[in-house]
Amino acid sequence: ALRRDIVLTADGAVDLDVSAVRVAGAVTLDGAALPPEALDRGAISFTAATGGSVSTGALGSSGPAAYRITLLPGTYAVGFDANELLCATGTTAVPCIGAPLTSIVLGVDGALDVDLHAIRVSGRVTAMGTTVRDESADRGRLRFVLDGGGSVTTRAFGTTGEVAYELTLIPGTYDVLLEASAALCAGPGASPSFPCVSGPLIRAVRLATSGALDVDVPYVHVAGRVTIAGAAMPAERAD
Repeated sequence: ALRRDIVLTADGAVDLDVSAVRVAGAVTLDGAALPPEALDRGAISFTAATGGSVSTGALGSSGPAAYRITLLPGTYAVGFDANELLCATGTTAVPCIGAPLTSIVLGVDGALDVDLHAIRVSGRVTAMGTTVRDESADRGRLRFVLDGGGSVTTRAFGTTGEVAYELTLIPGTYDVLLEASAALCAGPGASPSFPCVSGPLIRAVRLATSGALDVDVPYVHVAGRVTIAGAAMPAERAD
């Protein structure tokens, strides 16, 4: 708030003075220059304790990464606004998941450099401990949800071949979910061997360093007859 408890009883003028702080800095990755990528590398966000939020301009796909922004004085949560599409381009150095980074009180103009940390996580995806079978429709994908942060998906599993994934993440605690393909269960006579409903697979796994995380997808097959009042369903002119 600029001014509080102003009593207005008649026409007149109310002058307001807006204070501002100018903040600028470099954005690095594990202490080194932010490497180039095929797509934009994201942005830095500032969320005020009073509720407002703003992001810097995009960091671009190459070149030195830096930002400059003007804010109201106050306490801010500084975060990384990732470009989730980066992980669809293949192996990346820059994280493709957003996350809170630090909290800071900003009262005067100054510099605030931001250093990102990244880990690479990869692994196989299996179904009940065995290779995922080929299907007639895409078999889905995984979603990694960061505790207190954002989320990102792997590439789609496709319809054939063994399933594996690789993501560049920010260290933290994650839930891993299956984002299933409903198309697997669509159509008459569909009987896929892979789940077509989404759900959690791994909860609260701590990912602090680069490494492997294999993911096994459990499933059950359910089948049955559909009747009306105990009798076979009659034929109709439409489905």
